[in-house]
Order: sequence, then structure tokens, then C-alpha cells
Amino acid sequence: MIDPYSFTWEAFATLFTGLVAVAGAVVIGLRQTQILGRQVALAEMDQRIALFERRFKIYDDANLFLNHMIAFAGFPPKPIEDRFRASALEARLLFPSKVHDDLWAIYKRALQYDVLKKKMAADFARDHQYAADDTDQELIENLWLNETLINLLDVFGDELKLGESPTKASK
Repeated sequence: MIDPYSFTWEAFATLFTGLVAVAGAVVIGLRQTQILGRQVALAEMDQRIALFERRFKIYDDANLFLNHMIAFAGFPPKPIEDRFRASALEARLLFPSKVHDDLWAIYKRALQYDVLKKKMAADFARDHQYAADDTDQELIENLWLNETLINLLDVFGDELKLGESPTKASK
């Protein structure tokens, strides 16, 4: 048994130093854990921003494609078409499959519109007039293009929002 009357300041200093060292290590460990948590949150935000930028590029390419068709009443030049097609393919990886399917549906309808416009140009060159059915169809296609452009964000849904993603919120 330790004699209670054999107290020395050297023994107290050794004990106190050990306790302070342990307490300091605990405080530093807790602080490091907080810092690590913040670093993880920042890394997650960086990933979400990078994903948003890639998704927004797809939206931007689709928007450019449709705007060009409306502004020039015809199929866009090859570079714009290629960007749109590449983005539609990339959408398969970055969005639910419905987005990819909707973008391909837009592309197919744009091809049909292009065929109609070429047919109308050939008819006009030959007969100096358009067929009535063709002008009606052109109006329908122009209305569809405008409606599609107005509702383009709906094609992408909540996945194009910078806020919390729907898949994360449902967990």
C-alpha cells in the first residue's frame, strides 16, 4: 500500500503532466475529426458541382440544338448536331434512362422535320408552291419545337437542380 503521507511535488507533477497530455490528445483528436468531417463535406460538394456542370452541359447542348432549329427553321450545322448527339449519349450515364430516351426522341423528330423542310424546298423549286399538307405539317412541327424548347427543363427533371438530389433525399 502507498503511504498517503509520502506526497511529493515531483510525483504530482508527473501525474498532472500525464493527465494534461491525455486531455490534450483527446481535444486534438476531436478537433481533427471535425476537420475531417468538413473536408468530406467539401469533397461531396465538389463532386455534386462537377456532376451538375456535366449535366448542365447536356442541357445547354440540347437548348442550343432546339434554338438553332427554331431560329433558322432547319436542321443545325454538323458541329451543333454532333454536340447534341454526344450529349444525348452522355445523358445515358448521368441521368435516368428517360432523359436519354426523351433526347433521342427530340433528335428523331428533328430529323423528320429536316426531311419535311427538304421536301418542301424541292417541291417549291419544282412547282413554285408548297403542298398544303406540308405547310400544315410544318406548322405542327414548329409548334412542337417551341413547346419542346419551353419545356426542356422538364425533360431533365429534378436531376438538373443544384439542391439536394432526389436520390439522396429518399435515403
